[in-house]
Amino acid sequence: MSAPRVALPILLLFTLACGRESADPMDRASIERDLEERTVREVYEEAEQHPWSIPDDFRLTEAHIADFVKVAVLAEKIMEVAGSRFEDQLDQASSEQDRFSRLGSAFSALGSARQYGTAHVRAALTLGVNPHQQQWVGNQIIAAARNAVRKWSYDDDIARAQRARDEETNSYLRESKEAAVREAEQSLKDWQQERLGDAELANVLLVEKHTGELSRFFPMLKRR
Repeated sequence: MSAPRVALPILLLFTLACGRESADPMDRASIERDLEERTVREVYEEAEQHPWSIPDDFRLTEAHIADFVKVAVLAEKIMEVAGSRFEDQLDQASSEQDRFSRLGSAFSALGSARQYGTAHVRAALTLGVNPHQQQWVGNQIIAAARNAVRKWSYDDDIARAQRARDEETNSYLRESKEAAVREAEQSLKDWQQERLGDAELANVLLVEKHTGELSRFFPMLKRR
């Protein structure tokens, strides 16, 4: 007789645990609940409990990129929800007749604005990604993207020289245009050697590989 009584609480706990695990962090209701439950201060305090060290080789990895994109997608949704809450609270503050009610609504709006600003930290913690890693990876992507844009100008010069060479039918002129191709290629190599270290070049090439996913968050990469 006692077995069913014991089994029922266990089954209930298992059901509740499964319900928590199955909650979609991208769902608007989940985001709103998290914004209500975790204050900005609590988010920062939680982030400080997760130390992280910069990789010794300063290189981005495939895992870094995958984690960054995953977190950035959720951060976008958090900003969308927090931004909507901010606008609603401002509207409420402007419509309140009582001075103290207006003040309370204004402070609520300020809180939503701060939540908007901590979206990446909140998203990283929610998805189990170290927020310090997220910040470092974001900075490295920006630096690599800027170098990639510069590299693309050299790539374009090489491509133009190659097209001119390939379209040339005169053998004498073709040789001169072949020299122009080599010159353009050498310019790229010189720039890489003078301006980029091994880690920086590796990061540029990795970011180039993932321009499709990253251009959503870094418009400078939308060229390709």
